[in-house]
Amino acid sequence: MQSASHHDPSDSAHYADQARRATRIWRLTRAWYFFPLHAIIVIVFTVVALAVLDGKTFPTSSDAPFGTTITHIFTGQLRQADVTTLVSAALVLVRLTLNVCSSIAAQRSIFILLEKCGITLQEIERIFSFEQGPLGMNGFKLGTVILLLLLIPAQLSAPLAQGALSWEPQLSLRHADYNVSLNIAGPGDAFNEFKAHDEPRDFSIKRASGLAVIHRFGPDFYSVVDSDKKVPSRRWAPAFREHELSNQTKGYQALPGNTSIGNTTLPFFRMSNLTWIDYDDSLEHFLAYDNGLFNVTSPMNPLRASLPGNAVILRDSPIHTIVTGNATYAPTWANLPGFLAGAFSAAYQASWNDLTDRLALPPDTHSATSNISLPHYPLRAAVDAPRVRTWLALHSLVLAAGALLALLQARCRHPPVVDFAAACLLTDPQPVVRAADAAAVRTAARVSARNSARVGALVVREEGGGALRFRVLKRKRDGEVVGDNKFGEWGGGWGVVWFFPGVCAVRREAT
Repeated sequence: MQSASHHDPSDSAHYADQARRATRIWRLTRAWYFFPLHAIIVIVFTVVALAVLDGKTFPTSSDAPFGTTITHIFTGQLRQADVTTLVSAALVLVRLTLNVCSSIAAQRSIFILLEKCGITLQEIERIFSFEQGPLGMNGFKLGTVILLLLLIPAQLSAPLAQGALSWEPQLSLRHADYNVSLNIAGPGDAFNEFKAHDEPRDFSIKRASGLAVIHRFGPDFYSVVDSDKKVPSRRWAPAFREHELSNQTKGYQALPGNTSIGNTTLPFFRMSNLTWIDYDDSLEHFLAYDNGLFNVTSPMNPLRASLPGNAVILRDSPIHTIVTGNATYAPTWANLPGFLAGAFSAAYQASWNDLTDRLALPPDTHSATSNISLPHYPLRAAVDAPRVRTWLALHSLVLAAGALLALLQARCRHPPVVDFAAACLLTDPQPVVRAADAAAVRTAARVSARNSARVGALVVREEGGGALRFRVLKRKRDGEVVGDNKFGEWGGGWGVVWFFPGVCAVRREAT
């Protein structure tokens, strides 16, 4: 029993047509995909910068866990340095695709001009070196000039994207892994001694005066003049230095500024109203210079509280110390009310700081434990939207240049050359060499490739004749009697052209 197989010729034609269609689509994709790819990358960068990155907070390198940028991406713990690295990498990718688009535009512009209006060797050099199209009234020359000019703004736009991102420090509190024990001042033995003798009070006056100056307040401390703002103050207590953050932090610097202290009430001095009065001699009757401490040693002392009242009593001497110590520190003549309000607050706070330490009750019977939150300063990303949009607009010109290049290419009879290097290597320049000899163009050196039937003779360097204009040369197919005007086909009909600094020519390869 024999079986006969029947093959329908239409099937082969159908498959061949599909293969040609797939090959055509693949070649079209290879020829143009860099322009839409560049546009996609630029759009994604803009959307991420404006919609995702802007306003988001990232820890600094010291606050973030150790590791590389890739590790932080997968763990979702990006640092500020990681974000900067990713932005730089994205801009490098944009630059690479832009360079490829610029090279494609320059190379194909030369092919288009070769076919349509011819091109000189000097014009080829300008396009390659400076991306400067040839001047002329020809429509293809004008289109090439516009095409190459559209690529320039994007190449100069990198500073816009780099300068659009700035970092703003933000205050954030984080619970510490330890608590602090605060002393409680009250009517104990120290307070009884303070009321009964002058020496403890004199020592507190001097100590409070020193604290008012040593715990230096900046010039901005004395700028509060309206009653809607609280005058800042600095609390100082022994408990705040019991848990030092490092061996270098001493005294009141043990807890950094902006530290939050829980379940603790700390007073502050606020001056809500300040009125200047004219001096009158009758005011002398209300001053008792021999009773500067309000006679606290008297049994009829009206100030029984251990801290608030005595802090007011001690305030007088520290405020004089502040005035003296501040003589060369902060200008006061331009803001006398603000300086006075700040000086009152600083004097009261210094007195309170001293009495909290000296009049503390025994810690084994009276103490309070407070939890604290230490400050850290993550960085908030701030993206300048106008700069990013301008950068996007400049890079959109690259897509416009690609559309113009496709329009010029559509006017040509031959498809664009995708592999520029292969096109150069597979071109026979002998017709150009003969044309150069006929035009008395002197060549410095020639390489005869007798062993290569594909390459032929090559002109390595050419001197003179830069204004000699060559068009795409025509060459018969090997063995053909009638020639045609097409580019040489290589790998299925792709035109190939060979360029050296001095020559340009084409060769048709047999398929």
